[in-house]
Amino acid sequence: MNATGFMDFFTQNGYFIDRAVFPADLIQDLKAGLDRAIRAEAAYKAPESDHDPLQVMCCPFHDDIFLELLARDEIINRVEALLDRHCIVYTFTNSSMSPGQGNFSSRIHVDRHHMTGDYQEGVGLMVLLDDFTEQNGATWYLPGSQHQQEAPSEADFYARSLRLVAPAGTVFYFHPRLWHAGGENHTGTQRDAVLLGFSRAHVKQRLNLPKLLKGHSHRYNNQRVLQKLGFQAEPPQSLEEFYQASAQSYSLRMNRTD
Repeated sequence: MNATGFMDFFTQNGYFIDRAVFPADLIQDLKAGLDRAIRAEAAYKAPESDHDPLQVMCCPFHDDIFLELLARDEIINRVEALLDRHCIVYTFTNSSMSPGQGNFSSRIHVDRHHMTGDYQEGVGLMVLLDDFTEQNGATWYLPGSQHQQEAPSEADFYARSLRLVAPAGTVFYFHPRLWHAGGENHTGTQRDAVLLGFSRAHVKQRLNLPKLLKGHSHRYNNQRVLQKLGFQAEPPQSLEEFYQASAQSYSLRMNRTD
């Protein structure tokens, strides 16, 4: 679907599905990277905490493979059409379900609590790393509900919602105010997806990605990826930076190692 058709559909329905966008080899690499990230991030969680044991709060902190998603025009062009070219990553996490249960998403909810009217402040993306089926917890979503302030009743929601039944490699774009809910995984295999949230550049990120990732062992060789991570959205940290031309200022911030 062309850009105009995509925008019209998303504006009316609050979601859009691009099926099987990414090849199997990239999905396998992302799946392996997510497994490593889940195991690595477990060390940060206190044993008695109520954090989801499978949730990763910053996927690219653990593995470079996730940066591939930010380098893909298939994703970024659609995000920029909804927001603008200055938009940045707000959150870069995952949704994984253990066999025999749901997860933090298995409730009727929205990802942004305040209404923004016709102003598109952000957009969410779910990149499926496994086939989503009714048996393994495929997401429920209520088309057009992004304009609905109050949560629908369970009966109304499940009567009118659709299921995200789609193959691995699919990208599900959704309005942060779209009412949705994860299912429950009734299979014997873990089900994975990567979750990306994008916002306008003036919105503060959930985690300070430039600070978190700076000096880490990641390969920063793509200026568009750097921009999407927020390296060009950092406020000047000195008067000298403020008074320099913007392009030079951005360059300084992207290459600063202190």
